[in-house]
Amino acid sequence: MPTYTLEEIRQAQVTASQLSLYGSHEFCLTPAEKLQRICNGIGPSWMPDVARNILDARFLLLKVIAMIHDTQYYFGTGTDADFHNANHNLYDNACIIAKANYGWYSPVRYMVMWDGWKMYKACDDLGRSAYKAAIAERERDEARESESK
Repeated sequence: MPTYTLEEIRQAQVTASQLSLYGSHEFCLTPAEKLQRICNGIGPSWMPDVARNILDARFLLLKVIAMIHDTQYYFGTGTDADFHNANHNLYDNACIIAKANYGWYSPVRYMVMWDGWKMYKACDDLGRSAYKAAIAERERDEARESESK
């Protein structure tokens, strides 16, 4: 069962485009049906669905940046620079989302930015295997697609 509905993904694409989030170009060009397979929610794919659903609910505002991050991992090149860039984009996008939704005077703005930094740090320190797994998944998908032609 997909984590996100097609409508949620399409709305995330609109948000990503409107805010010019880092990595939004490829995310917005990818069909929503394909993104349903790529985007697994906040947290690594090895986590149970229920745990990722809880994280999605807790970090509701950050779901769009997690979708972009999943997309960047999936379409990754496998290099260290690409891996770190995807993770940095996660934090930068969290700051953009926070600033777009809360004024400078709102403590929630800084809480969202802090949450984004924690996600960035967790991904950058512990996400290498998830990054490699996403690339491997893409390569399997591409092999299946070429076999079916």
